[in-house]
Amino acid sequence: MARSKAHENLHKLSPILYDTLVDLDLMPYRELTTPEELKAALQGEERLLIDATERAYHRSQDDATQRFTAAFGDTPFWNIQ
Repeated sequence: MARSKAHENLHKLSPILYDTLVDLDLMPYRELTTPEELKAALQGEERLLIDATERAYHRSQDDATQRFTAAFGDTPFWNIQ
């Protein structure tokens, strides 16, 4: 499929998918602030899907932050040993 056609189909079909997910009460949760909310959201569910879509990453202009990122990558600070 050509890129232009894929882009056109995305914009044509996205609203249909959105409406269908809303009608079926299957819209994903965007933010859960407490463990209780997570338990309530997952109650009765057998499968959990996690969105792992890549997003643009804007690097800091701060020199110290740049050096940290160069040394450790995107590793969260709690995983650095």
